[in-house]
Amino acid sequence: MTERARLNLEEDDALDLLETLDWKVRDNRSLFDDASKSLVHSVVNKEPQPPGPDVKGIGYANLVDSYFEMPNQETHDHASNAKVWGEDDAANEGEELVEGCRLYDVGWMKARIENLIPEKHARLIRSGGWHSYYRRPPKVWTW
Repeated sequence: MTERARLNLEEDDALDLLETLDWKVRDNRSLFDDASKSLVHSVVNKEPQPPGPDVKGIGYANLVDSYFEMPNQETHDHASNAKVWGEDDAANEGEELVEGCRLYDVGWMKARIENLIPEKHARLIRSGGWHSYYRRPPKVWTW
């Protein structure tokens, strides 16, 4: 796995990431399916169980944008976002509800496990990476 990661990082011109990779995987469907983000965060430091092979490509991980913040109604730039201050909700872009959020970008997404590390990781850390590859749940970033 490390050799494949090295080759992919080399191809993505991100070889400096090789030493930072953490191969711990937490795969516990009975615990994590429909789990809140706070539950997931509370168990990330526990020792993981190794996952089974994902030969059908249906497994995914939830990726969280650590920079995400819900818009503040008081400080939001309503005019440049085609909204009227006092009338429009800064946190409502008309999308279907996902965990109580109607923004297009809800701060997290599902990504297929295959090539999660290092390929997807290398793409996400580039400038604009999150917005380039973001898929709004329930869609899954599959490539």
